[in-house]
Amino acid sequence: MSVEAIADRTRSNARLAALLAGGAFARLKPQRLLRFSPPFSEPDHLLLSPLPVALGDARRGAELYGGRFAFAGHSVETKGNPVFGIAPPSEEWAKALHCFGWLADLAAADTALTRAFARTSLDEWISTKRLGKAGRGPSITARRLISWLTHAPFLLNGADAGFRKNFFRSLVRHEQRLKRDLRSLSPGMPRLTAAVALTQAGLCLPDATRALRMGSDFLASDLKALVLLDGGPATRNPDDLLAMTVDLLMLKENFARRSMEPPKGMMQLLDRMLPMLRFFRHADGNLALFNGAGPTDRLLLDSILTIDDTQGRPVMNAGYSGYQRIEAGRTVLVADTGRPPPLGLSETAHAGTLSFEMSVGAERLVVNCGAPGPSHAPWRDAARKTAAHSTVTLDDRSSCRFVRGRLVTALVGRLVREGPNEVDVKRDDGRGGTVLRAIHDGYAKPLGLVHERTFRVHADGNRVEGMDVIRPVRQRTTADTVLRFHLHPGVRAARLGRGNSVLLTLPSGDCWTFAVDQQEAHVEESVFFAGDSGPRRAEQIVVRLGRKAGTRVAWSLTHTGNGAGPGAPALF
Repeated sequence: MSVEAIADRTRSNARLAALLAGGAFARLKPQRLLRFSPPFSEPDHLLLSPLPVALGDARRGAELYGGRFAFAGHSVETKGNPVFGIAPPSEEWAKALHCFGWLADLAAADTALTRAFARTSLDEWISTKRLGKAGRGPSITARRLISWLTHAPFLLNGADAGFRKNFFRSLVRHEQRLKRDLRSLSPGMPRLTAAVALTQAGLCLPDATRALRMGSDFLASDLKALVLLDGGPATRNPDDLLAMTVDLLMLKENFARRSMEPPKGMMQLLDRMLPMLRFFRHADGNLALFNGAGPTDRLLLDSILTIDDTQGRPVMNAGYSGYQRIEAGRTVLVADTGRPPPLGLSETAHAGTLSFEMSVGAERLVVNCGAPGPSHAPWRDAARKTAAHSTVTLDDRSSCRFVRGRLVTALVGRLVREGPNEVDVKRDDGRGGTVLRAIHDGYAKPLGLVHERTFRVHADGNRVEGMDVIRPVRQRTTADTVLRFHLHPGVRAARLGRGNSVLLTLPSGDCWTFAVDQQEAHVEESVFFAGDSGPRRAEQIVVRLGRKAGTRVAWSLTHTGNGAGPGAPALF
C-alpha cells in the first residue's frame, strides 16, 4: 500500500471516529420538549411571513379536512380522533406529520373550515405530552418552524386570542431550541436546514436580532461547505440542491422585503445553483437519479425555474460537482464522473461512478434505479449498490464501500467509507460531436483493477457509442465483468437477430437499438426505485463478459426512427 493510500486511510478513520463521537454525544444529550425552554418575551405579531415557492394542493387539503392523512406511502384515517394521538404507520409518516408541510394543502383550500381544522391540529400538537423521536430532531423542528411561519397568515385569519398566544409562544420556543441545537450539530444538510429556519425566524419575529445574526452566520459558513464552485451540492445529491434552492429563494425574498442584506455570498451561490438545477433536469421535468436522488417534485422544480430571473444555461462540464452533461439534437446524456462526497456528507451517496442517464426529447431511455421514497426505506441499501446503476460491476461488488455495523450506522448512518480516490476526466467538444473519457480507481484496492469508460455522442444526437475497458494495475488480476443499462419503466425491450442487439421502444413509439460488439446482450428484470408512487418493475440490458484480463467492450445506442432496424456496428 502506498504512502498516499495509508495517509488517506488514516484521515478517513480519524474523520469517522470524530463523527462517531459527535453522533454518540447527540444521542446522549437530553432531548427536552420545547415547553421547558427558558423564559422569553412573547410577540403578538409577525413582521412578515415567508412566501411559498409553490402552492399546495386544494384536493389534498380537502382530504386532510376529512381526516385522511396520506404521507410517505401510508394513509391514515383519523375517524374524528386527534391525529397526533394515533400510532404512526412508519417513522417517515410521523416525520412528515410533525413537519407540518401539509399546511400548504389546507391553505390552498383556504376556507373557514380548513383554517379552523388547521388551528385545531396545531393546538393538538402543542398539547401533546410526548412527541416521540419523529417530532423532536433539529431538522424536523426547523421544517415545522418554516411551515408555521409560512402559513401564519392562513392560521391567524379569524383566530381567537388564545390560539394567537399559544402560536406565538410556540414560534419563539422553536427559535430558542434551534439556537441551542445549532451549536451541537456537525456541518451538513440538517444544520443548514436549522440555520435557514433560525434566519427566517429572525426576519419574521420582532426583537429577534440575535436569532437573525446567529442563523445568518451559520448559513454563510455552511453554504460555503455545501455548495461547490459550479453551484452543485457537496453531497452530490440533486435532491439536496433542489431543497437548498427552495430555502434560499424564500430567504432572498424576505431579506429584500426587510430591506436587509443577505448573508455574505448567498446571492452569488444562488445564481450558480439555479443553472445547476437545469443541468440535472431531464426534459420530462425530472432530476437525474444520482447519489440519493429519488422522485422529483416536478411542480416545485417548475415553479423555481419559472421564477428564476437569471435563466442561466447550465454548464456542460460540472467538474467541481463531478458530473458531465452532453446535449446533441434531442438527446441528453448526464454522467457521474466524480469521487464520493466527503465522509460526513455521504449518507445518501451511491456507488455509481461512471454511470449515466440518457433521455430523448421528453422521454427517458437509460436511467439509474434511483433512491426509493420514504415509504420504501428497506430498499435504500440495494439502491446504493453499483449494480443499481447503468455502469460496470466487477465481481458483484460496488465501487464504494459503506460503513457497517448496527451501532456505527445508528450513530452516523450508512456513510461511504471508501470509494474512487481518483477520477480522471477528459472531454472534447468538436463539430462531429462530443467525446467524453473518464477512468476511476474504485476497484483498484479490493480487486487491482480500474474502469475506463468512453462516450462518443454524435452531433445530431442520433447515435451514442460507448467503450468500457477494465485494466489491471496488478499482474494477473481478473474479475467477473458485467455491464448494466437500466431502462426507464416506460421503455419496451426486445432482443434482435443473434442476440447482440436489443430494440428499445419508447412510449411515443420512437425506437432505438442497443448493440454490443462480439457479445450477447440479455434483457432482464430491474426495479425503478424512483417511481412517483413507489418502486416499479422495469427492465435492464445486461452484458456478461466473464472473467478476463484486460477486458474491452464496445457498445452503441442508435436512433432507428419508428420502425425496428439493426444497430450499426460500434465505431471504436
